[in-house]
Amino acid sequence: MDPLMSPLDPAVKALCAKHGFVSTRCLGSGMFSLVFPGESKVDADIRTVLKFTLDKATYALLTRHRPWERSIHFPRLVKDHGIVGELQLDAVNKEPVYLLEIEHLERSMFSPLEPLADAVTKAFHRVGVRIMGSMDYLDMDKRTPQNVTAILREVATEELMLPVSIRHALLDLSRFAWEYRHPKGSNIGAGIDFHGENFMRRGNTLIFSDPIIDRHLHESYSGIEHDEEDTFREPLATVPA
Repeated sequence: MDPLMSPLDPAVKALCAKHGFVSTRCLGSGMFSLVFPGESKVDADIRTVLKFTLDKATYALLTRHRPWERSIHFPRLVKDHGIVGELQLDAVNKEPVYLLEIEHLERSMFSPLEPLADAVTKAFHRVGVRIMGSMDYLDMDKRTPQNVTAILREVATEELMLPVSIRHALLDLSRFAWEYRHPKGSNIGAGIDFHGENFMRRGNTLIFSDPIIDRHLHESYSGIEHDEEDTFREPLATVPA
């Protein structure tokens, strides 16, 4: 699947220019986002970046769920600029573009924290295969809110080799995965997108910098269909101290 926000796309260039950015000068880009240097410093210790994103789940995580208020392992939101435009993604569909100012982080790849990020990713995939039978992106339809919640909860409570603070962060993500629903459907939630480039660091602290993916957006533009049944519910677990 090609990125939906390419810095070379004329519509993306126009959107960036409207807000004073040259799209090809972005610090980084993902499937649904572009990141630029921030406009201000919050204090002497925090630099910021500005992130354009199409991902409703990411926007909801940072602006409504706000896990960074409870855990050191999430990026801190500095300012929510809300919807700043829209992109025409095909002949029919337009998607809103959100703008977030968040703290500037460093890459965790090739740092001493890379093994920890790998351990989290491998644990998630190992448990995912056990619960769903597959973790292939072609099986994204299996990543219902119920399954994603169950995987995160099991990793948080059973993978005792992971630091307690990481396990608490995973449990926080499991609560978001259970609660979040896309406006388009009751069983369309947030998929988990753990891989090396979606972890960063704040000094010696590992950060889940981009841990989720908007399943509706992913499915809509990759041809994956989903099941609308949504009947599973059970209490959330807690991480032992």
